[in-house]
Amino acid sequence: MSFPQYLGKAAGSAAVIAQVEALLARAWDPNGELVSAARLSDSRDHGRPRTLAEFAAAVCGILGAGGSEAEVSGYLRREEAALWELPRTQGTERAAIAGAAWRIVRGISRPEDLDASPDVLRC
Repeated sequence: MSFPQYLGKAAGSAAVIAQVEALLARAWDPNGELVSAARLSDSRDHGRPRTLAEFAAAVCGILGAGGSEAEVSGYLRREEAALWELPRTQGTERAAIAGAAWRIVRGISRPEDLDASPDVLRC
């Protein structure tokens, strides 16, 4: 698969990762429940994310490697399921988050991707 080189650079950018982290905090884990569960997890997999910054870096890595919005949405679902057995968000919510992250990594984000409440993002 061929993809623009700038995606890898953008996905590794601290500013881009911080924007995706803010997106996840607002739209995926607004109450901090996911991060709390991740920190308390007794998982033997020491590579599992424990902070939103680590989740954001993983999302950016997926997109920077040419991954799709569907792959990001699936990643978010699998992380939820790993912590709680069943996902806590709906597919439409994860798809909206993945779409916003996709635009952030590409530098074409919309105001609602960066500043809006989760309800606006999900529309």
